[in-house]
Amino acid sequence: MKKALLIIGIVILVLAIGIISFLAYMGYFAQLTIEEKELGPFTIAYTEHIGPYTGVGEPMMRLDEEMRAAGFNPTDGIGIYYDDPAKVPADELRSEVGAVIPDDEMDLIEENRDKFDFKTIERMNYLVAEFPIKNNLSYMLGPMKVYPAFAKYLEEKGIPVPDKGIEYYDVGNNKILYMMEY
Repeated sequence: MKKALLIIGIVILVLAIGIISFLAYMGYFAQLTIEEKELGPFTIAYTEHIGPYTGVGEPMMRLDEEMRAAGFNPTDGIGIYYDDPAKVPADELRSEVGAVIPDDEMDLIEENRDKFDFKTIERMNYLVAEFPIKNNLSYMLGPMKVYPAFAKYLEEKGIPVPDKGIEYYDVGNNKILYMMEY
């Protein structure tokens, strides 16, 4: 019996070390720095999504395929999340997801206005935090770490937490920029 308990204890310890090591690799335990920065403008092609934020991947991938067929070569993605999932039912969450249009592809916008929705996110002040992109799990772990840190930062400054958050997926630099207007 003691041997079985010892083996179970060792297995649990190895699993715990493995999970902690994986989360450390993912950047979950790294020091998060929140900065106040002026960013933008960003011209984007986007599609609207209503429903759980975990479901934005499919419309984002579909838009990416359609944009590539139209001659765009999107590299950086963007998500604009309008509702706080703690306050709004999952099936009512509103978001816009898509791609940032690089400067050298701006001329493609006019000939594709009938195929895609475009808009410009103007230059403004944001709270900004970075989270590394290691794999697809980064897109789930990042919000779990960043948005509570934003809420704490804003609370300390006496600023109400806005519902809208922007996530700029800087794939070339393997990072997500979390942006919140303040």
